[in-house]
Amino acid sequence: MTDPVLALLVVIILVLFVLGAVSAALPATVRQATGFVAAGASGFGALLALLSLTLAATDATLELPIGPPSLAFTLACDPLSGFFLLLLFLTGTAAIVFATETEPASDPATLSGPVICIAGLALALLATDGILLGLGVAVASLALWATGEPNRARGMQLSIGLLAAGAMVIVSALGASTLGLASLDGSVLGLSTLGVSTLGGASGSGLVRLADRSSLPTHLAFALALVAAGALAGLAPLHRWLVLAPTVMPARAGTLLCGAMVPVAVYCLLRTVASGAGMGFAPWWGALLMALGAVSAVVGAWIAAREPTLATIPAALSCRQTGLAAIGIGLTLFALATDLPSMARLALGGMFLAVVGQALCVTVLMLVSGAVLRSAGSLRLDRLGGLIHRMPLTASCVMAALFGLVALPPGLGFAASWLLIQAALAGLRSTSAPTQILFVGLIAGIALSAALALAAAVRLIGVAFLGRPRMPRSSVAEDIPRPARPVPLVLAGLSLCVGLLPGIALAFLAGPAIHRLSGGRGEPIRASLALLPLEGEAGYVPLVILALLALGAAATIAVLRRLSVHQRDGPAWQDGFARAPAWLPFGDPLTQTDGRGFVPDLPSVRISRGGRIRLPRLAGRVQPGRVPAGSVPSGSMRGRLATAGHAVLALVVGLLMLVVWIEAL
Repeated sequence: MTDPVLALLVVIILVLFVLGAVSAALPATVRQATGFVAAGASGFGALLALLSLTLAATDATLELPIGPPSLAFTLACDPLSGFFLLLLFLTGTAAIVFATETEPASDPATLSGPVICIAGLALALLATDGILLGLGVAVASLALWATGEPNRARGMQLSIGLLAAGAMVIVSALGASTLGLASLDGSVLGLSTLGVSTLGGASGSGLVRLADRSSLPTHLAFALALVAAGALAGLAPLHRWLVLAPTVMPARAGTLLCGAMVPVAVYCLLRTVASGAGMGFAPWWGALLMALGAVSAVVGAWIAAREPTLATIPAALSCRQTGLAAIGIGLTLFALATDLPSMARLALGGMFLAVVGQALCVTVLMLVSGAVLRSAGSLRLDRLGGLIHRMPLTASCVMAALFGLVALPPGLGFAASWLLIQAALAGLRSTSAPTQILFVGLIAGIALSAALALAAAVRLIGVAFLGRPRMPRSSVAEDIPRPARPVPLVLAGLSLCVGLLPGIALAFLAGPAIHRLSGGRGEPIRASLALLPLEGEAGYVPLVILALLALGAAATIAVLRRLSVHQRDGPAWQDGFARAPAWLPFGDPLTQTDGRGFVPDLPSVRISRGGRIRLPRLAGRVQPGRVPAGSVPSGSMRGRLATAGHAVLALVVGLLMLVVWIEAL
């Protein structure tokens, strides 16, 4: 990439910061025009990021005239950061345009928070040191925190701020080596070619200096960095805050949280793991990430099949996508530590496709949830219904987005899961018996999460969009305003295109990054209509599967039309039930499900008054107003869990300070 392109990216970031700062003070008549200017700047940034990826030019750096006395801030763009910049600016443009067209211009926070958040995350992606990266993440987190509703769930907003602050401190203290720059020799992951030698004397900074003295501080610092990046990404067991955060945020803030900030957290996780691998860390770090990713994928899909609102389901599916990305990073770390570059390329391909699905599909679901709330008046599934008749465009976008998240061919989610499973199978053939058990469990976890995600998608579509309206407001709901309709349509269309052409998308968008991250061995990824696991083996061709499915659907429809001997005199959902009486204008409630009972509750820990810990069996929810004998009420338990979470974050920051003190001795 040439220097002028990086300079233009820096100008775009500055423009976004200025527009976000002044938009709150502008009159309502000018604020909408300011939103279009910000959307144009973000869209231009997406074009520049795409240009940097397609030209495959050399990396570029730009030294800033500011920074600490011993460290000059430097910005750089490589294939890895360029890929995440493209997704960030796409998501940001969609959020800004949708908010400008659908939300009232009289609200000062309509533009300021999202625009500043996008600028902060872009700064974090271009940063070459931990201090600037942490500063960008902190600014973006504060911008999202400011857009939350001040009178609801203040503790949740505080949790978001603490997570961001803890991550900023941890990543900042680790410094440049956390990003895997010139402090690495590039022998394992080749990140010395991804980053640039901009930190003069980086070979004696950060984790490398810790490694020269003792392995304990090195592993401790690496573990703390994983905790910080994993918490921001929503990895289990630090995932609950991400699921609940969209309930106290507007749709624009929830969109950027799940569709932009979480992918940036995955980027930080990848950089952190890369730096540890470059120092020769043991393969069990990869096994740990695989286990955490599998648990996150299963738990996220399970929660999505249980949550009662339209805002929390996309956030839970976002946790599942984060888990798939963590699985891909763990497989990569394990593969390169055991000298399996082909397995690493498969894992990285699945990881990149999972991130693409998270950025595109989750963004569509979060934007649509805001439109449903404004039009139907509620996000609870048991109060919606029949939206496919009143909001056909919204229903189509939701179906396309869910198709990109579940593992159904030829969708984007299936391509990502297929590549991860192929990478696990490659490791299964090349490792010992104890490790093979890990890979078998990993494949089972991916399959279970795929089944649960499909159940969540069927539940969401069937309850909220099919059937009859359950409330008067949903029976007169209106579709997305016409000026804002291209936003979800474009994102949903892009997800379908990437799902049909995953090989071409990986070659053009992530090919250089995969080639460098896998050690630079072999030829770069070539554009192809098929995904090939290994040489000489059968691959996955989405277009062929699409053609077969189309032929099968056409034949089925033709046969059903010939065999039908009578016409329906009522809707399909009334079959087997008597007609509703006249005093039930929305039909008998017993003829429609509200989606409960798909999966049981996850097991939770209950602390009795005597101090004993009990693990209840998988069962239904406790009836409201009834608390089991000897247990703590749910509100008290949530308060204790929140306090415990804050204490854990404080402990993490304290341990970090200890690591920094040891390093300074």
